[in-house]
Amino acid sequence: MLMSTADCLERYGSKYRIAKAVQSGELRRISNGIYSEGARPREIEILLFKYPTSVVTMLSAYYYYNLTDVVPDKCHLAVERNGTKITDSSVVEYFVPAGTGAIGVENAVLRGIPLRIFGNGRFMRGLSNPVVAWLDVRTEDVVFGILTFLEKPSGSAP
Repeated sequence: MLMSTADCLERYGSKYRIAKAVQSGELRRISNGIYSEGARPREIEILLFKYPTSVVTMLSAYYYYNLTDVVPDKCHLAVERNGTKITDSSVVEYFVPAGTGAIGVENAVLRGIPLRIFGNGRFMRGLSNPVVAWLDVRTEDVVFGILTFLEKPSGSAP
């Protein structure tokens, strides 16, 4: 479970006791102001904790929806245009228009990780957009497979 410094202060009472908990191994310092109990959390969990309004999208969403087995090199997150700028170099940031960032967002557990991710409906609508020229070679096959799945030949039974 991830905790902020404020959460740790509430639980342990002082910065000195937090430092002692880190020394004893009861608590793990992940980064500045972020602590964890137990095993080290995955990078996506840390990023979603740091940026709570961000949403998993694009290549990262393909991976967590099991549409590809290729783990993305960077985490792809969407944020509202007027939201917090993500400065982490391990993140590819996408801006969505203000007021639309929460539309279609689900809190789901995928691959054993609790995520804020665009739901299947919004995600698939985005994939069915014919403008896919910007996609790189690795995701081209995934998108082609999904678009082929979404297309139904005329006269075929559902």
